[in-house]
Amino acid sequence: MPSRGTGAPPEVSADPPAAAVAHGSSADRPSGRLRPGAALAVGSTLLAGAVTALPLLFSARFYYLDDTQNQGMGSMHLIGRLIRSGELTSVMSQLGAGGNLAVDPQYGLFFPPKLAMSVFVSLFDDVNLAAILIMGFFNLVLCLGVALLLRHAGAGTLLALAAAGSIATSGFLFVWGTNWQPSLWSYALLPWLWLCLERRNTAISIAGVALITWLIVGFAFPFATVAAAGLCLAWFLARLLARREPFLALLPKALAAAGGALVGAIAYLPLAASIDWTVRQSVVTNSGTLVPNLTELLLSSSPVSSSEIYFWGGQVAGSPIMYLGWFLLPIVALVDWRAVRWRSTLLPTAVVFSVVILLLTQLPSDF
Repeated sequence: MPSRGTGAPPEVSADPPAAAVAHGSSADRPSGRLRPGAALAVGSTLLAGAVTALPLLFSARFYYLDDTQNQGMGSMHLIGRLIRSGELTSVMSQLGAGGNLAVDPQYGLFFPPKLAMSVFVSLFDDVNLAAILIMGFFNLVLCLGVALLLRHAGAGTLLALAAAGSIATSGFLFVWGTNWQPSLWSYALLPWLWLCLERRNTAISIAGVALITWLIVGFAFPFATVAAAGLCLAWFLARLLARREPFLALLPKALAAAGGALVGAIAYLPLAASIDWTVRQSVVTNSGTLVPNLTELLLSSSPVSSSEIYFWGGQVAGSPIMYLGWFLLPIVALVDWRAVRWRSTLLPTAVVFSVVILLLTQLPSDF
């Protein structure tokens, strides 16, 4: 080595320090773990696959029963075949009273995504397999949407995926969604609508509100449309009450939601035009059918109480919410309430949305 005082630069060894050899350079060594976005996508995919596959262990036709078998998949297969052969018409006299395909908005004659799904179903000789694949896709849409929404709110990846799994396996979507698939198709899009509403005003988020609203209304499951309207109303009210944004800043997304709903409502125009000559109930009654009893909901935590709901035909079906309080009470005790972001925009919207939905559940369903 050169002696001190010569002015020559110190000699630098070409070998890396021992510590760097032992632990690796931060720039060169692989992280060994997925990025949060990739982890969320992989986790949601695996979760959706597990949710979809679980009931198939007990029934190979779990997704091809009741109305899905009697009408849903069969009508999609027929319409898809007619599209591929160039023979689709709005009225098929050979089907009798059910041959006016334009009147039922769920046939999707004026809704391109539903027509594309019908073409997909028509490619399968095994319609049960087509039903499984479609449900798996929308389970993925639901799980990923919930996980992204909660990550946007500040939740960790594991907690976001756990919440997505709990919602995807809830009785309403997990059981009824198999009997009438448009319910899952529509509700799976609600978290995406909420996410677009919560994000700052950009061309992508505003267009996302319009697109997703169009999809929800176009899939023609009316209860999901009402829920989407309630969500938009809750978001609007929560933002106004928080006074964080001027009224004009909320208008772009409000107008986008209204515009998307109007375009999706095109599917309902033939139904509206048929009111004068079709048979339907002309009055609204309040018999309590399909209206959840709030007392039963509160009693659901009791080990000796089975909550019930008045079903079609006067039947009373037990609802699968036994011991609900046994899960809620530990959660209340274990949550670190000091860490809750009370001033986040997501929480006020969730509170207002819950109140709106609770009120809507008590409205008459006989109309």
